Amino acid sequence: MNKLLLPFALLAALSVKGQSPCAQLTVEQVRYDAFNPSAIELIVDNQSTELFSYPSFVLVDGQGDTLAGEQVNFFGIGGQQAHYMLAEPGVTLPSGTFDATLLLYTSFGDSLSCTWDLQDITLCPTDSCVQAEIYLTNTGTLIPFSAYWWVSDATDGSWVAQGYLDMDDVTATHFDTVCLAPGNYRLEFSPFSPIDQSYVAGITTNYAFSIGTNVALQQDTTPLDLDFGWYAACADITNGMDEARPMLPLVIVDSGTLLISDPLGRALGTVSVWGADGRLLASRGTNGSALTLSTAGMATGIVVVRCESSNGHTSAQRVLIP
Repeated sequence: MNKLLLPFALLAALSVKGQSPCAQLTVEQVRYDAFNPSAIELIVDNQSTELFSYPSFVLVDGQGDTLAGEQVNFFGIGGQQAHYMLAEPGVTLPSGTFDATLLLYTSFGDSLSCTWDLQDITLCPTDSCVQAEIYLTNTGTLIPFSAYWWVSDATDGSWVAQGYLDMDDVTATHFDTVCLAPGNYRLEFSPFSPIDQSYVAGITTNYAFSIGTNVALQQDTTPLDLDFGWYAACADITNGMDEARPMLPLVIVDSGTLLISDPLGRALGTVSVWGADGRLLASRGTNGSALTLSTAGMATGIVVVRCESSNGHTSAQRVLIP
């Protein structure tokens, strides 16, 4: 048995190994699944010729009680793989540091092949934000266009990140990256034509390992909106529970104008309007709490109205131009 004597945060650099035949099977990461607080994502890398047929990993605590286990999903372990262990019924996964033992069973659980003793591990990411891959897949006829995306905080609607995906007629799936702190979010895409069920929007830690979560899995009737938790078990919810949620600006479409106002009388800052194709249609700054923008020249359909105040608070809302 190979004893680990250093903090688990250093695993990626140290490559934790087991005894033979596991000497070249390294444990690279053990932490919460990004989208399921009742699951643990385990990243391993097998550089040996040993297949470890029909593997399943099990994590037990210092008292020998099973915390989480994996159903057999692979014929064997080849190269770098992500494995997912689900918490046992009635078990709450530790929120702080703890000691544990990782077991690898093979042959559908018949044989115990490897054992790792892990000390001072934590299931939460050690960095303030974790990189994610945003993707859009066209399952229908491939056509070129630019898709505008943004991620907002589910608590107050403020924008966290935004970007573009340039779709083409060659590759079905395109990617962009974003770094997100633990919390709850909404991923949205600016409407594009045609809007139908042939487009799948999603987010994942690494598309090579997992599709993560997407609108198809969510079975959302609005295929361009995706609500998701991102390491939500690690979010410090006590910091904001007693604070009032910021009220969003009010946006009204009336007689060829957009009427934007802050119900609390706060300065709007920079107000911008974005079209369905991701183009900037209008932008104006103000120190006042109300602003009027003409919709002349704007095509009918959905537009995004974004307000960014001087203190950095950002919000976005979709409105329909009739």
